[in-house]
Amino acid sequence: MEEIAVIFGGKSVEHDISVITGIQTIKFLKENYKCLSIYIDGNGTWWTGKNLDNPKIYQDFFKRAKSLKKITPIFGGGAFKVGLKRKKVYSCVVCCHGLNGEDGSVAGVLELCNLPYTSCGILSSSVCMDKAFTKAILANSNLKTTNYKVVFGWELEKSSNILSLILEDLKFPLIVKPANLGSSVGISVCNTKEELIKATEIALHFDSKVLIEEFLKGCEEFNCACFSYNDKVFTSDVCVVNKGEIFSFDDKYIKQSDFSNEEISNCLKQEIKNATQDVYKMFECFGVVRVDFLWKDGELFVNEINTIPGALSCYLFPNRFKEVLDIMIEQSRKRLKEKEKISYSFKSDALKLFESSVEVFKK
Repeated sequence: MEEIAVIFGGKSVEHDISVITGIQTIKFLKENYKCLSIYIDGNGTWWTGKNLDNPKIYQDFFKRAKSLKKITPIFGGGAFKVGLKRKKVYSCVVCCHGLNGEDGSVAGVLELCNLPYTSCGILSSSVCMDKAFTKAILANSNLKTTNYKVVFGWELEKSSNILSLILEDLKFPLIVKPANLGSSVGISVCNTKEELIKATEIALHFDSKVLIEEFLKGCEEFNCACFSYNDKVFTSDVCVVNKGEIFSFDDKYIKQSDFSNEEISNCLKQEIKNATQDVYKMFECFGVVRVDFLWKDGELFVNEINTIPGALSCYLFPNRFKEVLDIMIEQSRKRLKEKEKISYSFKSDALKLFESSVEVFKK
């Protein structure tokens, strides 16, 4: 039985949601694979242990976790170091949300280790994580996105007039978001300049860059996920997640609001699926990705791209998620094999010339 590393947690405000995603993924995988659970704690240290799939241990991790060992990536080695032993894995399922994970940093570590992994690559991950870059690319495509502006913390420190200038181009109500965050953390809706100032301060608590965009009051929100298999992109069901209000962190994870049974027209459903595929290809995504949409007055807007969605969007693939995980794992190995065909060496006389120039300099 092949062994799969499931990586979750992380130094991120979305840490707890990532733990939930990791535990759910392990439970799906256990029927067909051995699992190496890799938990990244709040300081960024990687651990494995015997009971990391038990949600109760995370309230007091170091007291409740059993047989803890540190995990160290072996750069260039295609393996991890578990305690003092070297361990090879078949693939890595990345379940990290937010910064220090979903932003491409974990993908970068696994790239340097020559390990197959199931999430988007470094560039795609970082661009999709940063909502400002996502917006800039969407604004130059045939897909619609809401009007927006970007403000940095240093700009506000330098000029108190920056928000007034932004208001010349945007109309209230506005929604303010940390540029590099998910799960609706640090997000506020505002209707006055005073509220905008406060909302920006809140967002800057979580990021140094803030996205301010026009809020489509009364819009509907939809989710659709997709994945690639043998160079084809397959979409999930379309899920209605919001009917007219902002979908908060509590709505998503505490109250567990569910609009998924709401009916939408086949025409709109197909438009959302087509747009999801377009986004997936445009941003060169990989693995399971969820795209969030807004719908108002007959117009569809791309809102956000989640390259490692909560629970890997298993709820959008009813009764098929084990199959989707199998596909993600096999595609990760195929991607690594394709990269191994690329030449990373080039013979030149550069070092020889440099050596001779150093000798001349010494004389």
